[in-house]
Amino acid sequence: MSRFLANLVQPELLVLIRQVFDKQVAEPGAAVPDLGAHAAADSTDT
Repeated sequence: MSRFLANLVQPELLVLIRQVFDKQVAEPGAAVPDLGAHAAADSTDT
């Protein structure tokens, strides 16, 4: 594992990363209240 990745997995940095993620998805979530309510995924191998 690289030093960069090793630093990212430190608990205090994971908290900060989560805060950044939450802030990034808050605005689209407010604009489209049911965003992500219905999701589909295709896991078939082709």
